[in-house]
Amino acid sequence: MPVRAIVCAILAVPSLAHAQFSLVATQIGPKDEPIGDPYIAICAKDACRVTLPVYVERVGSVLNVRVSAPTRQGMGSIIFAAGPRQGGYDLAVDPGAASANYQLDPLGAMTRSYFVSFVRKGFGETYSRGFLNDGVVRPIPGAELRLDLIATGAQRGR
Repeated sequence: MPVRAIVCAILAVPSLAHAQFSLVATQIGPKDEPIGDPYIAICAKDACRVTLPVYVERVGSVLNVRVSAPTRQGMGSIIFAAGPRQGGYDLAVDPGAASANYQLDPLGAMTRSYFVSFVRKGFGETYSRGFLNDGVVRPIPGAELRLDLIATGAQRGR
């Protein structure tokens, strides 16, 4: 609920109203509880961008999220990209999880969780899709994000 209140407060600020839509991103844990603070995106007329710290296998990383403006039908796309990380680990967003789509509800809002899986390379080994090169199955490294998007009436009429 606090995230929705933040989004509503953003929409009430006149200087941000020209963006036509608003986005808040939060990393969530296994029980859908927030991990850290929600991050408010910077929005332009055609897209919102947010950079938030995430933890993947207890390694701090940065995840960049770009959400396109919703079309008249309320659909849009999302692109995820990994940024810098701690400790020299080389994390990259798994190509299969690098993009997604969304659909607004009839009221012009969307709250949805996305699991962004990562690929880690380092120390001569590749760790991808739950397998280390020794063939042992392991959990897929990743971060779960909750994205809250609200479009204003002007955007939905576009």
